[in-house]
Amino acid sequence: MTDSTPVAIATYPNEMEAQLAAQLLEENGIGAYVQPLGFGYGGIGVTQFIPHRVLVFQHNLQRAEQILSAPQQPDYD
Repeated sequence: MTDSTPVAIATYPNEMEAQLAAQLLEENGIGAYVQPLGFGYGGIGVTQFIPHRVLVFQHNLQRAEQILSAPQQPDYD
């Protein structure tokens, strides 16, 4: 496995939660993408309510795990 190999960091029950996690990673400088499980996009029509996983590159894995496991505080500024 190379540093640029994509690895799954987390699986979420729906697309919205997976996209929120990916957005949090992106806001912290880590590229992430969301992948539907099962039939995937176009396989059964609507995929937003099936499990999705978030992937990052291997070299970002440790930092991404730290970000997703840290308690999040709302930003009211």
